[in-house]
Amino acid sequence: HHGPDVDAPPDPDFLPPEDADDFMAAFYRVQSNEPADWAPLDEPTSPAYDDATFNAATFGALHAQDPYAPTFSWENEDIDNGDSRSAFPDPNELPAARIHELNQQALAYFETCYPRSWAPDYMRDRLGTDLTDHTTYTVGYAPGGGRSLIRHMTNHGATLDELEQAGLVSLRERNDGSTYYSDFFKDRLVLPIRDPHDPTGQAILGFVGRRNPTKTDDDQGRNWAGPKYLNTRTTPVFTKGEALFGYAETRDLLAGGALPVLVEGPMDALAITLGSNGTAAGIAPMGTALTIDQIKLLLGHISLVDGRDRIAVATDSDPAGWTSARKAFWHLTAADLDPTHLELPDGLDPAKLFETEGADAINAAIENRGPLGDAMVDHLLRTAGHWSDSDVRQKIIHQAARILGSRGSENWLAGFERLRNKLHLAPGIIEHQTVAESMERDHDRQRYARARIDEINDESRKKTTKFDPQARGRATEQRLAATTTARRPETERPTADTDPSGPAH
Repeated sequence: HHGPDVDAPPDPDFLPPEDADDFMAAFYRVQSNEPADWAPLDEPTSPAYDDATFNAATFGALHAQDPYAPTFSWENEDIDNGDSRSAFPDPNELPAARIHELNQQALAYFETCYPRSWAPDYMRDRLGTDLTDHTTYTVGYAPGGGRSLIRHMTNHGATLDELEQAGLVSLRERNDGSTYYSDFFKDRLVLPIRDPHDPTGQAILGFVGRRNPTKTDDDQGRNWAGPKYLNTRTTPVFTKGEALFGYAETRDLLAGGALPVLVEGPMDALAITLGSNGTAAGIAPMGTALTIDQIKLLLGHISLVDGRDRIAVATDSDPAGWTSARKAFWHLTAADLDPTHLELPDGLDPAKLFETEGADAINAAIENRGPLGDAMVDHLLRTAGHWSDSDVRQKIIHQAARILGSRGSENWLAGFERLRNKLHLAPGIIEHQTVAESMERDHDRQRYARARIDEINDESRKKTTKFDPQARGRATEQRLAATTTARRPETERPTADTDPSGPAH
């Protein structure tokens, strides 16, 4: 008898799983080379390629480099980074050390102006402290005349060209075509943006200035005071996407286990840190989307083994804030993080919550935070439409699978059960879609996240044109104007009360 023993018990390795969820989870673990108690399929082997079809582009598609992985000194040798400024530096460009020195002098001047301004009362009303005695945070005030910083800095040896390169002054044009220099920050509460890579935490890259609260976005003409928050423009040492407000000030807290909480503005960052008494660290990307450089800073304080959810997002509780939170989800999951979300009362941001309800409310929001992915699925279920509609059901399945697939397989089973119970789905539908999305994502996480963010941007544009039929035409005109008009990089319009009495340039 040479055949198998028909009476022998079946090999347990070939028994089907009792639960389809276990099967799908184990299937994905095998695909991602994670250990599994059993393997439903043999691991696929790499296909054979001949010399004619295998090229660098093919290799790059199969083995996408992780942009979030730490780099080592030897990996940068003999690599052309394509940065023409590094290869051919401008001999007239101000050295970084001089810009840091000028920023330190400017901060010292802003600090002397602070006590006599409206800013201390504003800070006490918002945060319960004016920060003058704080050990890490520093605050100042930029006077509104337009030439006070120029006079102070030039009296201490700085030149106008140096101040312009440092972003402390800007060149303006009079009606007759002549030009003059003016302080970049005028009548603003000023907070320094410190170099996140400086171990001392003292080097200043630039500043963020809060507009006088008596001014609003509705003011026009001579009353217009610029945007609510104004950052130093791009300089040889400062680019918005490479720094985080509040990171340098809370680095020791983060090293001690404080929860990093991403917020939209500097006042929100201060509210999180002060309200939690340092158990959480408020950090703001200063009005720009998260970048790889910023996320890398945070990854140094998060364990990807057992602490992927040790990061939170606390945006404003309005449509714009929710859009920012969704974008942050895709940026952070591309770095293999699973962010949580602070649910705030309607109409409040962290700073307003701290101002109106105090530290207990901040701590309660931190304590009760939940997965941002779950909040996104809940929002999808509320807003997608009637669940009995086949198109709506397919949309929910597709988008929920993308969210689940980006969070990690340890969250899948609970997510599958939750969606099956709500939508009465047959077993295997959401599981199959999630595995397919997760495998597509793993080919290139950055590209996958970028596609999701582009979809969010498209959705926002469609909502805008729905309520304003002329918005599309205006957006097209603005894009054409931007590509055909060469303009000096200014972020604040000159106002009629600006002192134009400086020397013609």
